[in-house]
Amino acid sequence: MASPRVILTGGSKGLGLSVLRILLERYNARVTTLSRSYPDELRAVVDKYGQERVIVVQGNVGKSEDNVKVVNKAVEAFGGLDSLILNAATLDPVGEPTMVRRDQVTPADQ
Repeated sequence: MASPRVILTGGSKGLGLSVLRILLERYNARVTTLSRSYPDELRAVVDKYGQERVIVVQGNVGKSEDNVKVVNKAVEAFGGLDSLILNAATLDPVGEPTMVRRDQVTPADQ
């Protein structure tokens, strides 16, 4: 797959920032990251690769509207989505977990 389109949550520091750099350097990915903060280290990555390759959406993974915003931005900017990496955590309850049956999921190649 050439230049995969990825959403990465929590890509602003620590492990998430390392994953972001690996995606950009090794896999030539186009990444949209959802992050609560926008530290200098993340800004340096955006400056190096440009907004053609990395987009930062400031928000909180614990807020549904922010999750919708990051997906919409990724699809708008890159024309789709190939991978989702859920690195961010939330301390806020997001509801009861639910089971999803295989027949409820649309394969990525369809």
